[in-house]
Amino acid sequence: MDRFAQEIRLARARLVIARRGGLPVGYAFGYPLPPETGWWKAMDEETSAEFAAETGERTLGIVELAVRAGCRRQGVAARMHSHLRHGLGVARVTLAMRPDPEAAPAHAAYAAWGYHQVGHWQPADDEPVSHIMLLTLPVAAHRVGR
Repeated sequence: MDRFAQEIRLARARLVIARRGGLPVGYAFGYPLPPETGWWKAMDEETSAEFAAETGERTLGIVELAVRAGCRRQGVAARMHSHLRHGLGVARVTLAMRPDPEAAPAHAAYAAWGYHQVGHWQPADDEPVSHIMLLTLPVAAHRVGR
C-alpha cells in the first residue's frame, strides 16, 4: 500500500477496475516509466543504455494485473490491459511475473499478446525470482496517443 500511494502520484499513472454486476472482478495498475526509473537496473541481466533509456513516455510499466479466479479466461485481463495503455502513446509495455506453475495461464496469455522475456530479477534473497516481460507495440499503436 505504501508503494501504491507513491506510485499513483506519478505522471500518467492509471488504475483500471473491471466490474461485473457492480462488483470488482479485476484491476490493473501501471504508469509510464520515468527517466530515473530503476526498473531495468533491477534485472540480473545487463541492458544497453539505449534499451534502458526512459523518457516518461516510452514504456508503460504494469505493476499489477489481477482477475478474480471465477472471472478468468473470459477476456477481462485483455480488456483491462488494453484500457490501461489506451491513449498513452507508449512504444512498449513491461511487467514482472513469477514463474510459478499457477501462473501458467497468465504466461500463456502474455505470450499470445506478444510479450517475451527479456530478463529476470529477485527483489530480495528471501523473495522469489520474477521474469521481466516486454511487449513492443507496432509503430502505429504508439503514435495514436500523440
